[in-house]
Amino acid sequence: MGKRLTITDLMAQKDKTARTSVWVDVPVLGGEIEVRRLPLARFMELSRGVNSEDPAATLQAQYDMIYAFCPILHEDDLQEHFACDVPTDIVPKIFRENMGSMNLVVDAIGSFYLEAEDEAKN
Repeated sequence: MGKRLTITDLMAQKDKTARTSVWVDVPVLGGEIEVRRLPLARFMELSRGVNSEDPAATLQAQYDMIYAFCPILHEDDLQEHFACDVPTDIVPKIFRENMGSMNLVVDAIGSFYLEAEDEAKN
């Protein structure tokens, strides 16, 4: 059984901050892309469609999630250069429709909300 927490222990949590961003090495891009943490409610909203039984809906949900969490993909110059009709069109264009690379980013996004046991002990 773990330590019994006191009110002092819980109050000390106020000053602890969660990671706000990570850099993900994406081989198909030849470098790292920044992934920023968004509020949990936004993550849950975006993740609803990721496990859809409709493959097209699942793919679009993944595009939406990657777009939302990667601020560089919001750049107007990038959108214009790749002739994106819809902002999320940038995701498959940048990642060259490589599911493995997109999954690396989605996994990094999920890691913001699934605290590892080692982190919890610190």
